[in-house]
Amino acid sequence: MPVSKQTLKAKVRTKASQVLFPLLETLNVRAALIGSAGLALIYPGHRATQELVVAVDHDDPTLRFPKLVSMIRAKDPSHFSSPSMKKETMTFQAKEVPEIGTKPCTIQFMFVKGMFGFSIDLTRSIVVQTFPVMPVPWVFLVLLEQWAKGGKKSRGAGKKITKDIIRALKVICAGCQDWAEFDIALAFFPCAKDRLSMLEAVDHVGTRTQMESIRRNTSISSLGLSGDIPRGSTPSATLHKIPETQSLLPQQPPALSSVPCIPPPSAGAPRVVNEVEGLPVVPVLVLLLHKLQGWEDYLKCPEMHKFRQHMVDVEDIKHLLGSVGEMPVKMFRPWSERELLGEGFVDASKARVKRFCVTFPETAVHWKGLGFELA
Repeated sequence: MPVSKQTLKAKVRTKASQVLFPLLETLNVRAALIGSAGLALIYPGHRATQELVVAVDHDDPTLRFPKLVSMIRAKDPSHFSSPSMKKETMTFQAKEVPEIGTKPCTIQFMFVKGMFGFSIDLTRSIVVQTFPVMPVPWVFLVLLEQWAKGGKKSRGAGKKITKDIIRALKVICAGCQDWAEFDIALAFFPCAKDRLSMLEAVDHVGTRTQMESIRRNTSISSLGLSGDIPRGSTPSATLHKIPETQSLLPQQPPALSSVPCIPPPSAGAPRVVNEVEGLPVVPVLVLLLHKLQGWEDYLKCPEMHKFRQHMVDVEDIKHLLGSVGEMPVKMFRPWSERELLGEGFVDASKARVKRFCVTFPETAVHWKGLGFELA
């Protein structure tokens, strides 16, 4: 009796896992399966390709793809082939097993210390069929992040990646849900509420039951990190030609307000302060760039209480961007004043804006309105 394609793919993934994870353990690399292969391991009926996506972490902060691949190939060159540096993938092939010897398995690594916009706590991993895998909520939220960060055209209702993520959502909600674990995972995915809203907007009918179940059983509705920017607040095209004069942005205080304290300049951050009505005031857009730097710095913090601070910065940045449309036409664009901010900080800010837009594509129009080039 011929073996089905899905069965063969499962055998390829299983063999790759049998070789890879013990090897990673000898290298003191913490690892766990995520992605569709992780779901297929937990729910055998779930379809997955001949690919492993593995979250990895190591005490060496410099460990990245080229170094890890070199370590793996030094241990086992017969199974692991030269990687694709461009795609950052490597290939596993078990030529000694006739049934799957000609079928390669692609392996992609996601480095915990290199993640932007979310993180993974590998201590939450579980063991299924002897392999470490992240619990279902973590796997789904990673898939959701990957879907949301794709191009707008690729996120359409009829696209394969959209169908795959909706299928995963239905599998998860139909299975044995661990809502407590879902809540734990949400703390590491500050954009989850926005991402789920994006998915619901693409296929409201197909996801309605699952979305209601998630809202009913988890704390996602109380996160308060919506990515929605108020209607009518989009900056007009004239912002590209703003006279470089200073204005203060008055705002109604929110129900729970805080005063951001910007420490003395460090790591290239400038000190730009103006006086308005006798008070020292940091220009709104300088504050934006400081918040942006803080967001990225906190994402790299190994201490969990510091890491979670990046969620606060995300909320503040979105709030400030949403308020730009209310600013007077005369507004100071500090990043154009290179003698004040310095070339290093200006260039770093431009790069940070691009990375922020990858994680939060809905904010791109606002950054463009402020004069940033995102191409």
